[in-house]
Amino acid sequence: MRRYVIERSRLEHNIARIREQAGDAAVYAAVKADGYGIGCTRLASLCAENGIRRFAVTSPDEAMAVSRAGIGFDDLLLLTPLSETDKIIALARIGVSFTVSSSFDAQILKNLWYITGKRPRAHIKIDTGMGRRGFFPEQTREICRMYSNCPEIEFIGIYSHFCCGCNAKLVKKQFGLFSRVLKELSDAGIDPGIRHISASSALFHHPEMNLDAVRVGSAIFGRIAQAESFGLQATGHCSVPIEQIRELPAGMSVGYGAGYKANKAIRAATCQIGTHYGFALAKNEGERTLLGELRSFARIFKERFVRKNIPFAIIGGIKCPVLGAVGSESVTLDVTDIDCKRGDEAEFDINPMLLSCMDVELE
Repeated sequence: MRRYVIERSRLEHNIARIREQAGDAAVYAAVKADGYGIGCTRLASLCAENGIRRFAVTSPDEAMAVSRAGIGFDDLLLLTPLSETDKIIALARIGVSFTVSSSFDAQILKNLWYITGKRPRAHIKIDTGMGRRGFFPEQTREICRMYSNCPEIEFIGIYSHFCCGCNAKLVKKQFGLFSRVLKELSDAGIDPGIRHISASSALFHHPEMNLDAVRVGSAIFGRIAQAESFGLQATGHCSVPIEQIRELPAGMSVGYGAGYKANKAIRAATCQIGTHYGFALAKNEGERTLLGELRSFARIFKERFVRKNIPFAIIGGIKCPVLGAVGSESVTLDVTDIDCKRGDEAEFDINPMLLSCMDVELE
């Protein structure tokens, strides 16, 4: 049986490290995507136990789950705009802060005041380069008019989102655009409230841009670039029993595309784990470019011919390289020099976003 084991002590260590790195900036725990796989309520409760009282979610169900957890919160920010009146009313009653990414969003929340008699809270979203939602930096005049035309809304914050928090050039460009909006609002005599743009990567790679608050998710699990150098720890692994062990003769190929061919007799172990469960997933590079294709070819060349950057599992504390391509449901490991047998457990580093496929244990 596949199971994902998370070490509570490591999660708590990462949360403490995040709060230290944030300094005076408030920390929003992003418990989206069902708490990055371990459960929205479970992650929110753990963060609350370790001093985080602000949360960010992406769906009404997540917002309701955090509210029902009984942990209390200083702010509960819904990052995606809503148009369904019944859901907005329900969320407003539990104190959720909404995202206003357009004048249309503002009008919906403005109407809410006439229904409930209570001013909804909101953060304004600025699109500085993600390209998904938000006011453009050139729409500052429209934003200023919204502040004056919507007294029914309590605007408590303003934020944007880096498209690549560890890319210094892109970060600098986006931060400059966001700063320009903030200055124009200040020149107009508007205090936008809590200012935040940094998420997990930028928090550590560009701490000078923390502003009033930061939003963290993947950093809690130690899953950012150069995590160890920033004092973050890996928090979990997927444990999978060995299904079978076989002796493969010299010349035998392994996996789709015959990506590996044994130059000598080897001992191979099969485990029921693969890309469907978040193991060895290729990074999503978006639209393909020539540079992207070259990088992809270089990666494949290293894995197949140079035998570098090969995915691996750990059995008895020893790394076992994957033989051939990783399948969707199974993988083959080289255990020629390892003392193991059928039923022994192999540990895999997987993407926890797909943990709905297996049991999750918090130790």
